[in-house]
Amino acid sequence: MAKRITAEEFDKKFNDGEDISEYLDLSTAIRLKDMKKLKTETKKVNVDFPE
Repeated sequence: MAKRITAEEFDKKFNDGEDISEYLDLSTAIRLKDMKKLKTETKKVNVDFPE
């Protein structure tokens, strides 16, 4: 399990170029090249917002 850290601390470490991998949960990560294997479909929806 990834270590817990505040968003501000995470941003600072990232912006300072530090290694942030210990704070990421990669067990559910999806590689971009594997996106097509997810069998997701795009659906068109219409939404009416009140004025």
